[in-house]
Amino acid sequence: MAIIKSMPSNAIIVSNITSDWGGYTLLSYIPTYMNDVFKLNLTSNGILSALPYIAFWAMINVAGWVADFVRVRQLMSTTLTRKVFDAFGKIVPAVLMIALGYVECSATALAVVLLVLSVGLSGFQYSGFIVNHVDIAPAYAGILFGISNALSAIGGFVSPIIVGEITKEAQTRTEWQIVFYMSAGIYIFGAIFYVIFASGDLQPWAVETVPIDINNEENSGSDRLESMTLRDLS
Repeated sequence: MAIIKSMPSNAIIVSNITSDWGGYTLLSYIPTYMNDVFKLNLTSNGILSALPYIAFWAMINVAGWVADFVRVRQLMSTTLTRKVFDAFGKIVPAVLMIALGYVECSATALAVVLLVLSVGLSGFQYSGFIVNHVDIAPAYAGILFGISNALSAIGGFVSPIIVGEITKEAQTRTEWQIVFYMSAGIYIFGAIFYVIFASGDLQPWAVETVPIDINNEENSGSDRLESMTLRDLS
């Protein structure tokens, strides 16, 4: 109940759900879009198929290093770092997705660039909500991640179904623009919710307690245990 009522926990869950919605939309249907609109078969071109996810992998690592750098140098607090990186990793790809829907059919190179940037820069989210589980509840990060990741999986299989329904008639540019606007709106909603409610601080309900023997009296008939928090021990 403490996790459910915690707004920082809910911020992580909402961010995870919206992240997976955008991510699985890109993963499942962008190759279809590129083939239908630009006549570019990504599945038969190994380099083009891999480029967005090579960029994604690279940005996850770069963002992680930068996030740690600004925190260690105390340029930003943990809370601000998580919010900035999560918002950047959602809002910028959202804008790029919308722009992709307006690229002319002849501008194949521009479409590929926008696609690579949209998928790649979404990796910045991993220095936002993904590691935030450990910030707010290190002792329960596994449980919290299990909850948020399980719920986010719903978007992973619902979003392709909805996209398929929107584009099943004629695969027109207008239909795809609806898809991109919807995905961008979900991304932006997730970013706003996270920025408002997220935290990088250890939550009171997540403070773990351990028994400590503090009885140093030789004549005592029994040991006396008191509870201290992990924060006290550190």
